[in-house]
Amino acid sequence: VAYLSHSKYGTCTDGICQEIGINNNSSYTTGCGSSAGSSSSSTCNSYNTELGKVASTTHNIYGVYDMSGGARDYVMGNIVSSDGTTMMSGNSSSSNSGYTGIIYDGGNFTTYTGTYSYPEDKYYDKYSYGRSDSQRIRSKLGDGIKEVLNASNYGWYSDYSYLANSDLPWFGRSGLYDLGSNAGAFYSGSDYGNAYTVYSSRLVITP
Repeated sequence: VAYLSHSKYGTCTDGICQEIGINNNSSYTTGCGSSAGSSSSSTCNSYNTELGKVASTTHNIYGVYDMSGGARDYVMGNIVSSDGTTMMSGNSSSSNSGYTGIIYDGGNFTTYTGTYSYPEDKYYDKYSYGRSDSQRIRSKLGDGIKEVLNASNYGWYSDYSYLANSDLPWFGRSGLYDLGSNAGAFYSGSDYGNAYTVYSSRLVITP
């Protein structure tokens, strides 16, 4: 969806593309929109208004909304532990995803028994282990990280671009309502994996 937004099927006309607008609503209301880079606001410009539509991936009401700003989106992508096979559950016994795996508690790799087992491999993206959040070699072709890198830790349109790592093993995308130009469809960040009120997720249909 992010890549399609940057094509003739998205915001591009005659080879000139525009950034998706940001959902800058501080109440995390879905479908709100404003110009890309706008600061946070308590106002919700609805999806069918002129400002609301610029936050769609097609700049009209038929696109996908909330790809920039709003709540930060967890995606089903995280890293394996240093053993190269066991998935990381999170950072500690109190900051994790709830999946059974490895936690990096105080710098020590420890087995954590969570509420859930990891699903089949096809339902998540497995990234290799790393301590750094800027090792682009660990990204995957097509995940909108190294392919869109313009400068150190920034992707297209000045979106933040970081990778999951041993301390923060889960990926978050889109950014938050108050990140201005650093939020966006090509934003990539990392976190512990536990639930926050500022996080949401997306339904993805797979065969």
